[in-house]
Amino acid sequence: MLKRGALVRILVSGNQTWLGESIARRLAAAHDVVALGTMPDGSVRTIAGDARDRDVATTATEGCDAVIQIADSAGIGATSVEALDLATRGSVSLITTGKSLSRFILLSSLRLFERYPTHYWINEQWSPRPTTDPVDPGQPAPVRFGAFPFSVSWEDAADAMRLALRAPEFPHPFEVFHILGDLPHDKYSNEKAKRLLHWQPRDALESHWTRPSH
Repeated sequence: MLKRGALVRILVSGNQTWLGESIARRLAAAHDVVALGTMPDGSVRTIAGDARDRDVATTATEGCDAVIQIADSAGIGATSVEALDLATRGSVSLITTGKSLSRFILLSSLRLFERYPTHYWINEQWSPRPTTDPVDPGQPAPVRFGAFPFSVSWEDAADAMRLALRAPEFPHPFEVFHILGDLPHDKYSNEKAKRLLHWQPRDALESHWTRPSH
């Protein structure tokens, strides 16, 4: 947990996405934010390089209390192999070089569930395989967030990151949260984020999920 009101250093990796920019700007209002990549508006300090390069990761995480890694940030034109490599090796590089980290937040996508039938209800109890348990107690507590297109506004997602950094100890060393608005279907659940993070989506996106009446 990062103390409320304390100025701490947070690394945002993958900030070249719209979501990353929103998160970096939102957190910069109260924290010392460092971006691994570029920030078009120059609002936060940046470090050039690739998270998979351990020298770059060591420099970027030095003195940081938390890292927010946006896994789906390989950029337009990147192959699926490149995107997966950046998401996996980049995350491992950042979490293992960050000597002062107390929390590591990984943002990824729920797109892999899009092929499931609409009547399937997918909550946060699903877990990746191979499992992440047990987690080395010497490493920062990882938190994984999942979302998908037209499910949450950038502002609401950035606010969830702010609350995740402030949240007290979680029930388990590896927690999964679904960050999405209150959509007009029950395929995904955001109940856990509301309960443990005290997060509440403010922007309504129902219009993207309902057909116009004729």
